[in-house]
Amino acid sequence: MIRCANCGASVSDDSVFCGVCGKETGINAGLSSAESIALAKELAQKYESRDLLMAQISNCETAIARNKASITGARYSTFRFFWPSLLVAQGVVVVVAFMLGILAGATGNAKLVDYAKYICLLAEAVTLLIGYFIACGRRDQANGKIYREEDNVRSECKKIENELDGYKTELNKINKDLKEYDRLIPATMRRKEIMAKVIGILESGEASDFNQAISLCSRR
Repeated sequence: MIRCANCGASVSDDSVFCGVCGKETGINAGLSSAESIALAKELAQKYESRDLLMAQISNCETAIARNKASITGARYSTFRFFWPSLLVAQGVVVVVAFMLGILAGATGNAKLVDYAKYICLLAEAVTLLIGYFIACGRRDQANGKIYREEDNVRSECKKIENELDGYKTELNKINKDLKEYDRLIPATMRRKEIMAKVIGILESGEASDFNQAISLCSRR
């Protein structure tokens, strides 16, 4: 280990730049112009791949969060579909009572008036019972649609999670490869755009090796 002359931080013996302040250590990487251009192109490609993977990972994580947020767990209750039956039952009671009243008056059968209360209760009970079964069917149908939609969302999330794992594996591999070149490039310059400038500097002859090109870029 050596000490950075600028900030005093510990730097590895083969580091061209200090990992803390980014200043040159005075060590030369020993690359020719052609090797420097090839390295810069390789790094530009890796940085581009890294940035693309990071964007894909971010998109996947956003999609997963959005899909999971859409699964609220809300379900339809039976009453949502049953309450109209309450109104229908009241209407049936009124109609049955009205018809029994007319029938009792037409036939002169007073017993129909006595039975009217029981007949109305029976008609109401039957109407409510039928309404309940209809409501249960509609509830199950509506909730079944929700279950299917949620299953589709979960399947989509699983698919995206598998893609996400693949992207993270690729990103870890690229970061591991790039780690080998950290000693040659300051942290603030580890980007595709910087490597494009390095290539331009080397190809124009302004710098003869990778170190000089990086130094020129850092001053601009």
